[in-house]
Amino acid sequence: MTDTPLYIQAGAFGSEANAANLRGRLQGAGIEPIFVRRDEVDGRSLYRVRVGPIGSVAEFDRILEQLRALGIEDAQLAAN
Repeated sequence: MTDTPLYIQAGAFGSEANAANLRGRLQGAGIEPIFVRRDEVDGRSLYRVRVGPIGSVAEFDRILEQLRALGIEDAQLAAN
């Protein structure tokens, strides 16, 4: 892949509680490592639930498949 660490963003929420709920769901499914990143967007907090860093294309594909099995269809690659 690249020298830049890559992650899968599983979701983004305006509510920290919603982000924590998704993090718990992912942990319960054995998906690791997971973290919640807080960003400011247009003056509001946005909590991004991310998995990674991802070390290979095969790992990315495997995790994406796990997320889809959980009903998370809009996961995307994130570089930071």
